[in-house]
Amino acid sequence: MDLSVRRLLDSYQRHATAAWLALAVLLGSLQAFAFRYSMNPDGIAYLDMGDAYLRGDWATAIRSHWSPLYAWLLGAVLRLAQPSPDLEFPLVHLVNLGIYGLALGAFTFLMREIVTSHTALPAWAVVSVGFAAFVFCTMQYIPLGLVTPDLFVAALVFVICGVILRMRHQPKRRCSALLGALLGLGYLAKAPMLPLAVVFLAASALSLGGRAGRLLHLGVASVALAVVAGPFIVLLSVANGRPTVGDSAVLNYLWVIDGVPLVHWQGGPDGIGQPDHRSRQLLEVPPLFAFASPFPVTYAAWYAPEYWFQGATPVFVLDGQVRAILGGLEVYAGLASDLAVVLALLAILVSMHAGPWRVGVGPSLVLLAPAVVAFGIYGLVLVEGRYVAPFVVLLVLGLLTLVRARNSATAARISGLIALVLLFQIGSTLVDPARALLSQGLHGRLLAPDDQAQVALALRAADIRPGDAVASGNRGFNAYWARLARVQIVAEVSGRESAALLDSDPAARSAAQQVLLAQPVRVVVARAWPAQTGDPGWIPIDATDYFYHVVSPRP
Repeated sequence: MDLSVRRLLDSYQRHATAAWLALAVLLGSLQAFAFRYSMNPDGIAYLDMGDAYLRGDWATAIRSHWSPLYAWLLGAVLRLAQPSPDLEFPLVHLVNLGIYGLALGAFTFLMREIVTSHTALPAWAVVSVGFAAFVFCTMQYIPLGLVTPDLFVAALVFVICGVILRMRHQPKRRCSALLGALLGLGYLAKAPMLPLAVVFLAASALSLGGRAGRLLHLGVASVALAVVAGPFIVLLSVANGRPTVGDSAVLNYLWVIDGVPLVHWQGGPDGIGQPDHRSRQLLEVPPLFAFASPFPVTYAAWYAPEYWFQGATPVFVLDGQVRAILGGLEVYAGLASDLAVVLALLAILVSMHAGPWRVGVGPSLVLLAPAVVAFGIYGLVLVEGRYVAPFVVLLVLGLLTLVRARNSATAARISGLIALVLLFQIGSTLVDPARALLSQGLHGRLLAPDDQAQVALALRAADIRPGDAVASGNRGFNAYWARLARVQIVAEVSGRESAALLDSDPAARSAAQQVLLAQPVRVVVARAWPAQTGDPGWIPIDATDYFYHVVSPRP
């Protein structure tokens, strides 16, 4: 190739990379700001876990359902910043934006290794398709408004693949050690990364030449993996009184396949057993539960599911297993539908293949093998877009590296079309952030605290202190104000249909209020329905539809 042409193509690659990086940072920042007050039940659990680790409360901190790495990061940042209730959730999303930046940096490293390994397509085309897939999948399936470790996992998946690709050219022992350490961090970020570590190790070994070199690499990487992950596995096993690497798989099997409820399991169905620890059902209509636990956290019913499900034994249920697999296939069908045009164009590119197929000795194996195995592991029990998003990106990249087209100009044009299609789909991910920002602007709430922070501030003003026991007149899953006020929910009106029932049924309202106010709590907080009770004891919280009722005034 003429030197001037090569320089021109290199310039295209650099400009394409810079443009996609700028776009990725801009969209990530917009999404993080638009959803700065959003929260989810898993996020509350990780925040509480981070606090427990930082204060040295090991009995509370060491949990077999939630992985610790994300909690450690959140706990450290919150300990340093000590934010007020109205700034805590925005700070958490700033941390998420930083993790997104790590994922973007890891992906940039991976793309550099792919471009180095793949010469069948122009570098600018590979870069454009790769970054477009990354931006779409992260914005769509792992949005920055979601407080979970999935972005952390994505960052680790991308850097792991990048290190394996680099090892094909620089098979040094320090690369093997780095790979093992990253796989250990992957397990600490999310337990399913441990079985996937076997796939990554196998792919890395196959990428190397020579039996002796492969064995030495596997030995060094395995030792590094054990050094990083081993101490936590030992702690977890000692804390649970049995060898374990985590209980998330068992719990998801119980919830998804055996059909037990997420919280307030009272025993059964047949064969599953009875709980060693159970909440007390105080009312059937609406369902109202009280739950005492040894964990000083926001919402203990969800924070420690392994505690509440002691005594449960998963039972194979054919109908449940079939439903789970069909549910997974439905999610995968939705992902395929989202990327239908992209996958069709990739299929055309791959079909233009010239020369012998050599999947097993190229970067395709490193990218496709983990993706296929991850799809299979999650597909057996529970699939969510956020779980498999980084592996969807690997699938796109893996298919791209299979391209060996006879007509490189046509292949480049098709690659550009793929990037344009993804760019259009990226635009669709802006709808929700734009709608959220528009709503905040129209209601004068762009810089104002959200409802959850307002409730927490009102409780503080009412002399409700951190650690006080409270009851929630709505589902505790969504009572994020309790985290901001640092209070502990010990009773709740449960069930998804309870809010509508309490709004429409005076008898249900009266019964729920009577039981809630009889609990040994400092205050009851409820949304909307107290307005219909006519009880002056319910105090409205300004600028929200929440109310609180002091049960036990402080002397």
